Amino acid sequence: LPGIARILRYLAWAAVQQFMICVIVTERIERITASSRTALLGAALIFALLHTPNAMLMQLTFVAGLIWIWNWQRHRALLANIVAHAACGLLLATSLPRDWLHSAEVSARFFLPGGP
Repeated sequence: LPGIARILRYLAWAAVQQFMICVIVTERIERITASSRTALLGAALIFALLHTPNAMLMQLTFVAGLIWIWNWQRHRALLANIVAHAACGLLLATSLPRDWLHSAEVSARFFLPGGP
């Protein structure tokens, strides 16, 4: 099981991610397109792409993103999203075989020149 320091660190990171994808990205897409459905799909796709290059995590985060962004759009329940994100992330990282996740280190930096 992860230690309390790891749990708190991941909870903080989940809070940053949820704030950015729900409050900033989703709201911006919705303003630009005037469509909550387009915002939902677009933000979930962006969230998944930010978990590149791990294909399994990209798929999982697309589905999770759809659920969390929908929850944000309907209920503005950011705290619930943060807790769910942290719980899901920690559960996946500690329970799935390592070769399924191929490391949980992911980010858009894989697209930058020189990579990681």
